[in-house]
Amino acid sequence: MKEGFKTRAVKYFIGFLALMFIMTFVSRALFAARLPKVTCTSFTVQPVVHSIELDGYLEALRKVPVYVPAGLRINTVRVKSGDNVATGTVMIRLDCGYLDEKIAELEKELKDAMEDPRSYSSEGQVPLFTEPGMRIREICVRTGDTVSQGDTLARIDMDHLGRYTEQLRRELNDDVIMMNKLREAGDDQSADAMASGIDMKKSEYDRYKAVYESGGTLTAPISGTVTDVQITTGGITSDSAAVLLSSSPEVGGAAELYRNKLSELRELREKDGEISSPTGGVVTEVFVVSGGMTSETASFIISDSIEGVVFSTELSSAETRYISPKDTVDLIFRGGRIKREDCEVKRIIKDDQGGGFKAEVSLDSDGLNVGEPGQMKLIAGSDEGNMCVPLAALHESSGAGYIYCLEVSESFLGKEYTVRRKDISVIDSNKSIAAIEGAEIDADTKIVLTSSKELGDGQRVRLT
Repeated sequence: MKEGFKTRAVKYFIGFLALMFIMTFVSRALFAARLPKVTCTSFTVQPVVHSIELDGYLEALRKVPVYVPAGLRINTVRVKSGDNVATGTVMIRLDCGYLDEKIAELEKELKDAMEDPRSYSSEGQVPLFTEPGMRIREICVRTGDTVSQGDTLARIDMDHLGRYTEQLRRELNDDVIMMNKLREAGDDQSADAMASGIDMKKSEYDRYKAVYESGGTLTAPISGTVTDVQITTGGITSDSAAVLLSSSPEVGGAAELYRNKLSELRELREKDGEISSPTGGVVTEVFVVSGGMTSETASFIISDSIEGVVFSTELSSAETRYISPKDTVDLIFRGGRIKREDCEVKRIIKDDQGGGFKAEVSLDSDGLNVGEPGQMKLIAGSDEGNMCVPLAALHESSGAGYIYCLEVSESFLGKEYTVRRKDISVIDSNKSIAAIEGAEIDADTKIVLTSSKELGDGQRVRLT
């Protein structure tokens, strides 16, 4: 009986162990089914190759800007970008009515400026003096007037001058009488002293009498331009010059600017407001429109291929890593019908305003036109091999890059897989792979490529 009990107990225990073993596997299977399912890859050592395709156009090395005086209204623009023009081709027709208004405004501004003595250089000026103490009745000229020799510049108040001259005559007669009395009294020393003063007064009287007898007019001693009038109507003359004249005055300041601009606008008016091309070539840029206004910047850019042609394309800062002067590229035009292979990059220029770059490529331009669009193609890559992974294996958090590597451990139930986060830096990439550095991994390390769920450092996973 005891033997039968022991036999049953052993059977029950073995059955319990078998059940527990089955339950463990079932539980492990259920747990594994909930784990993220991942696929893995290994890193490769290779250069990161870039296939670069950039749009651009043919550009002449010689570019001629066409300027038009600023502030004028445009009637019609007669050319467009891409047009071929010859020297003398009419490009713009200005609004002549508006041009006439601007000319009239400038004529007034120039006239006002020419009446400002500051508009004239002091070199070569001839001062006109007159006797002091005379009242001015009329000023006949203004600064900027052109006069001939002998022209009247100003008139003296004759009544005031007559009274002043008569006063001088009476004072002179009184002094002569007094001097004679001193000589009769035997005081020759005092008489001689008075004689000197009488001579000076006699000279002054003669000068004022001469002005009176001449009609009291100030006349121009030379032909030229009045550069300054320093007397005023009703004012009293002084020892300073009354008028300044110049036979060939040098004009500066605002007057010079107005004069030059007026000459420019008058020349345009003589041409009926037409602006013509100064050279032959292709119009590559147009900055004006019909009905608009001209500005200080160029209205057109004309490209002349006489000094050569280059293919021009814009580059980003990142693209300059893969393109350098003397590199060779292929150029394609007209949808592939025209190709230029192994063309040399002539130079790369930084655009100070836009912040980008421009590459210029030398080529044989036979059969092509300035301004024609095209495409530049090249294959570029790093010279040395880098540790590379597929882009799908990269992750980013707060600006930091990382990958997940697979860690394998053995248990009595088999292999277990855990992922470990490895921080990395991307040093280059293309559309499929990235070159990385910073992670301590070897050739046998498996890198997680895809996962069915979001992963975390130290998380258990299963392989597909």
